[in-house]
Amino acid sequence: MTTLIASPTYPLPGRARVIVSGTESTRMARIYCTAAPTASKHEAASSTSPIKVGSGRPQHQIDVDLDVAGAYTLVCEDATIDLDVGQRMTAQLTINGHRGTLVLHVWDETIRGANALEHGENSPRLDGQSDGMKAAAATMNVGATLAAIVGCDATIAAGDLGAIADDMIDSFNAHIASTTYHVVADTFNLDFARGGKPVRGDARVLS
Repeated sequence: MTTLIASPTYPLPGRARVIVSGTESTRMARIYCTAAPTASKHEAASSTSPIKVGSGRPQHQIDVDLDVAGAYTLVCEDATIDLDVGQRMTAQLTINGHRGTLVLHVWDETIRGANALEHGENSPRLDGQSDGMKAAAATMNVGATLAAIVGCDATIAAGDLGAIADDMIDSFNAHIASTTYHVVADTFNLDFARGGKPVRGDARVLS
């Protein structure tokens, strides 16, 4: 029985592939879209008017032309697969003048980990635009905070970015005050948190 397998499991626009498996045919496999998001160039696709989105040899990865985030249905012969194509989301964080960008990838409203090999970049991650934010992003505690949001509902995370920023501040403050990582506590970088007290910043809406 022919089956379609997504590769990667969580694709992004322009980086989606499928593998046609379970067939001994050596003929060129043709992949059609029968349902697509409204914003897609394939939005007119239907079961009665399918749109070809890719072709290739069975048992090999076949590029499929899925252009925007959202839910798609693909068919090949008697096989069908429903694919949710993810989207890249960012939030600007400003904490006591230190700026950074929180980068997330979301599939079907769930934050998932992305990697450079399959998705072109790693996430979740914090890109610092100031020395203080770069230093915060490099700490193990902040890394653990970012890892902890994988699997969370994106709607909840978007409404609670302030709490995520708070966790990052607390983690960074704990790091710079620790003599485990420094010969003495790092008093120079306490300016990041106004004299060592956690300072709450603002997190702008995900886009």
